[in-house]
Amino acid sequence: MQKIDRNTVLLSDLPKSLVESLEKLLLGQIVKKKLTIGQIDYVFLGFLSNDTFVSFPLLDMCVVQDAEVNCKYDKSDTYQIKLSSFFGPDSEGVETEKSFFLINVNRDYLSYLSSLKSKYRSQMNNIKSPFRYSIASNFKMRDVDLFYKIYINRMREIGTLPMPKDFFYGLSDSESIFLSRVVVDGNYRAASISVKVKDVMHLIWAASDNRQSANLFMYRELIRFCCNDKEIKFLNIGRATNKSSQYKFKERIGGDRIPIREFSNRGLLNRRSKLPRYAQKLYRLVPLFFIEMLSRAIYRRFIR
Repeated sequence: MQKIDRNTVLLSDLPKSLVESLEKLLLGQIVKKKLTIGQIDYVFLGFLSNDTFVSFPLLDMCVVQDAEVNCKYDKSDTYQIKLSSFFGPDSEGVETEKSFFLINVNRDYLSYLSSLKSKYRSQMNNIKSPFRYSIASNFKMRDVDLFYKIYINRMREIGTLPMPKDFFYGLSDSESIFLSRVVVDGNYRAASISVKVKDVMHLIWAASDNRQSANLFMYRELIRFCCNDKEIKFLNIGRATNKSSQYKFKERIGGDRIPIREFSNRGLLNRRSKLPRYAQKLYRLVPLFFIEMLSRAIYRRFIR
């Protein structure tokens, strides 16, 4: 047993509205599940839905009930956190190597900037666009509608199933859940939802329209916000598949890389499979209103 911090949170510390929204979405209660992976036993918290175990790493964090969780400590002195994603009965799972990134924000913003390579520091400093940024907790339903519009567009573009809109409605009434938005002429160009758990801000859902530098601007201002908040010491900017464009982006804005190993029992989730790429091309042709209308049913079918 090794202690893991920063990316590991206690269930009791999660915002109540987040847990309740997940229970409503998955129609299940939180359960413990013991899984054997590579002849090693691991205990996960998650939800049992349609005879499928769905764990909290959907949130890019490892949720536990106790202060310690099972993990493997490798020869390079880096934690390899065992995450389950989708586990069905009698499944050994498919493993994908990923990484999550932590930014130390327990310093002023200028100190953060000075830690970047000169090329990337210049990019962060020289964003010249008519952006207006704001971040707030206890956001309004209208804010969720604007966030969801850009979020569902991005999910369709990358071939990923969106969370249902009413799931995000359930997150709006919390002092620990923050909505960041980059606005031009009343429209969202980039937006994200982050969850504050003790001294770590976890950026979980993010999307942009890929125009100008809205996405980079949003990350810059969120980092600035966290640097100015004396309670926040780290910003978890989420996970990415190793060597992907998302991985390279998160690495260049100053995140410390921590490797993880993600497991799934679904062959369709194996990035080496040809079928997902074919299915994603078809998925991009589906009208947005249809995806929004059926997102809950699609999501439950996806994890079944």
